[in-house]
Amino acid sequence: MIPKQYRIHLVLMLSVLAIFIVPIINEIPDSGKENLATESAELFLGLVDSGQYQKCWEGASSLLKSKIDQEKWAKNLMD
Repeated sequence: MIPKQYRIHLVLMLSVLAIFIVPIINEIPDSGKENLATESAELFLGLVDSGQYQKCWEGASSLLKSKIDQEKWAKNLMD
């Protein structure tokens, strides 16, 4: 049997390891989602690069749309 003082240390060490290992395991990206995100970003940036500001705003996320209206978005990119 492990003495009580060492059991506490063992539990603490395992807890610290879990704190570091669990986030690393959860960071492994799903390749399908990663590819979809990459394609979406390339499409969005392609629209910006080609000057199609209205079109890229239409395809933007609701978060972006809630922060800036379409006219202001286009005006800021043109300046």
